[in-house]
Amino acid sequence: EDLLGYEIFRDGKQIAFITDTTYEDVIGSANNKAFKYEVRAIDSLGNIVNADVNNGKVNAGQVRIEHDNVIDRSQYHIEFVGGDALTTTGPALTTTGPALILSFNKKTPVTGIRVKAKNNSTLPEGTFEIAVGKKAGDGYHYLTAKEGDFEFNEAADASKFITYFNKPGASSKDTRIWTYDADVIRITGENIDEDFLSQFDVEPLSYPGDNVAFEDYKVGIMGQDYEYDDVDGVSAIEEGTLVIVGTYRGDPLYNTIHIVGRYAEKSGLDEEMTYIERPINGELLMFAEVPEDGETSDISDGLFIFIPDVQKEEELQGDCSQLSVLPTEIMAKMYRYDTTAHTGTPRVTSTTLWYGTPSYDSMPEIILNQGATSLIQEDMYEEN
Repeated sequence: EDLLGYEIFRDGKQIAFITDTTYEDVIGSANNKAFKYEVRAIDSLGNIVNADVNNGKVNAGQVRIEHDNVIDRSQYHIEFVGGDALTTTGPALTTTGPALILSFNKKTPVTGIRVKAKNNSTLPEGTFEIAVGKKAGDGYHYLTAKEGDFEFNEAADASKFITYFNKPGASSKDTRIWTYDADVIRITGENIDEDFLSQFDVEPLSYPGDNVAFEDYKVGIMGQDYEYDDVDGVSAIEEGTLVIVGTYRGDPLYNTIHIVGRYAEKSGLDEEMTYIERPINGELLMFAEVPEDGETSDISDGLFIFIPDVQKEEELQGDCSQLSVLPTEIMAKMYRYDTTAHTGTPRVTSTTLWYGTPSYDSMPEIILNQGATSLIQEDMYEEN
């Protein structure tokens, strides 16, 4: 009866005061971003409860918002068109047999397709072709946006299939993400038949936004030298170097990534533990496919390597060894500039959750084979 309510904090900023025991936050259009929440109780006299511990704030955990940016179902209609029903004009125009025809109410920007299985069935198999159609006179003009195989999934979650569209004329292995203004979409393939829509949900996607993520191991030690091309010639990451590894989706010419650390330090007579957040000093390498035409754009499978500046970190932290040069926790922040010269004020487009850093002895060995690894496809990556 002495409790007035609770203050809710998101990323350190107060966003609400409630008198109930449940709070539902409205995030809006945010995607691929992480948020940290805290709660503070206030008594009926307006005093902070337990104010002597972290100013009364209690950690309520982290939440990361990530969705595929599916286009609303009310904006289109999808149907199967069988071989006997083919016409020479209209949305069903096709010369390659039965097809799924997705018709939009109005011209809509589309970046890819998502397929999810119904009734716990497995994902589809086989090859497919996706063509984007635009109105042209009495019919539609189609342009191939993707030729692929359901075996090659661009979704991080294996419970669904995602494929992003290619630039017109580019190879199906080209990892650039292209957006088309579509009136209709036509999907054909060796297993696209009249039962397909009863087994799978097929949904068009808008661009899901920039995204940054750590690999499973996040932090490790280079097991051997790795050479790469840069503007000054050939450089190398030497064996034994401490590195932080991750992936990104975005444009390597407009994006950059900061690795932020949360450093623990003791303060006051009671040596209470406090935390300071700041970017880690170091060098960032962003790798991306350089297509044959030399025109980079948003890509789906970029690789980044961050090399902490151990000497600079030791200077900032005082006498310490490489065993303690890393902060207690790390997160990655992705920024996008309006120009390739990185002028103006960047905006944060994606963040990871906070992750605890391992001890030096428990760090895995990371080897980037010259030309190909599980992360680097042969002849596909160069430093931007």
